Amino acid sequence: MTSTSPEIHAQTSSPARSVTTVSVQPFTNVTAIDAYDWVGLGIAATVTASFETLEDFRIVRSPAIAASPSPSDLIITGTYQVSDRNMRITARATDRENVRTLASVIVDGTVDDLFELQDRLVAKLQDSLHLTRDGVQPNRPNERDTVGNQSIEPTANPAPINNRARVLIDGPAPPIAPQTMSRDDEGRTTIRAVSLDNVITVDGRLSEPVYESVIPVSDFIQQVPNVGMPATEQTEAWVLFDADNIYI
Repeated sequence: MTSTSPEIHAQTSSPARSVTTVSVQPFTNVTAIDAYDWVGLGIAATVTASFETLEDFRIVRSPAIAASPSPSDLIITGTYQVSDRNMRITARATDRENVRTLASVIVDGTVDDLFELQDRLVAKLQDSLHLTRDGVQPNRPNERDTVGNQSIEPTANPAPINNRARVLIDGPAPPIAPQTMSRDDEGRTTIRAVSLDNVITVDGRLSEPVYESVIPVSDFIQQVPNVGMPATEQTEAWVLFDADNIYI
């Protein structure tokens, strides 16, 4: 007896394209004006819609319970503030796995131009993430590692640095010790947090030696009533941290 087996046709399947999941959180109103609370949902909806048009990205709706962690790969968060009809919107894209900021953008305008501001925000965010129309990232965002507050260029095989997440700074380069702040021509400021050698007591008294040895952050500018003008009262601040806390 002769038996014949059905012919098996092998098909070569194309490699599956990687899909990045994205969750967009409602933007936070940092201005104490309740009338603008609705804006945060609108900005988030616009950002969400922009990612839905890109290939290789899938929107993940935020958990109903605020304390629940987002299951997405990329988390978009942001804030907005209003002063005398002027508006600033800030957005940040964070890699959930590495807790690393991939992009941070700011747009300024007026409340009357809210829709145009949202469009500009989306364009800057996608540009900072180096996204093309099909959602591909041809290049990862520019990165700079920092060691001892000194900027160094990334290498082909970068070594881990203190096991800390690397952050892309949307502003001037970090100040070099002993300086604690740097500001560019656009008024953007980067502050260097200082590690504490000794425990401090939060009691409103600046009696610890650190307040004498560390240069304070100063030269603040106004938000209300005169945006961008020097503060009318001399103000100094310190940003300090230890293994358990951050002190401001």
